Amino acid sequence: MASYSILADNTNQTTPVLARGPVTITATVNVYWRVGENPTADNRCALVRAGTTQTLRIPVKCSKIAVLAVSTPGWVTIHEVNGTKASCSA
Repeated sequence: MASYSILADNTNQTTPVLARGPVTITATVNVYWRVGENPTADNRCALVRAGTTQTLRIPVKCSKIAVLAVSTPGWVTIHEVNGTKASCSA
């Protein structure tokens, strides 16, 4: 079960590559996020509100999650739920 803390600010930040499967995204500030091989978060993609957790399933092995702060910088934690599979190597 890997966990990553990312400082979301006004530039696009990405996680290391992730294994296929469920992850949770917890944010201390409002952030936009996007999943993909080379994702870029912008204001046209999904939103996680400050103080909430969103669970999603990474559909393709070795994707990344990109985050971008909506207004103020803050921390985002990405947690891989499935403990039996390690993250992919880059």
